[in-house]
Amino acid sequence: MANATDSGDKLVGFVPEPRQRGTIGLVTSCLFTIVICVWNTLHMNLPADDESPMRIFFHKLKWMVIALLAPEFLFPVALDELLVLKEFREDLRRLERERPVRCTAPLLHAIASNNSSA
Repeated sequence: MANATDSGDKLVGFVPEPRQRGTIGLVTSCLFTIVICVWNTLHMNLPADDESPMRIFFHKLKWMVIALLAPEFLFPVALDELLVLKEFREDLRRLERERPVRCTAPLLHAIASNNSSA
């Protein structure tokens, strides 16, 4: 396959949609792919029992916009949540040592317990 300079063709900036895959089609498919990937990447906390599906949707939509516009903001938030959960898990293990009841609390249980108490 020859490139544009070998065949004497000129490079084209904007290509209309009807003849071939145009600029608008490329840009919209790229944006759609990015939005879907970011949406699927977000793993929100468990919602409260009284939260409506619309409120849950808009909460996730808010975080998706933040992830698209300022992705570097998500890392410190996630790191803070992880550190809080590890501290919470250690508190659960400390309570386990103080009481005779055997309780194994993996991080997943700490996440669920921490979310349900908020």
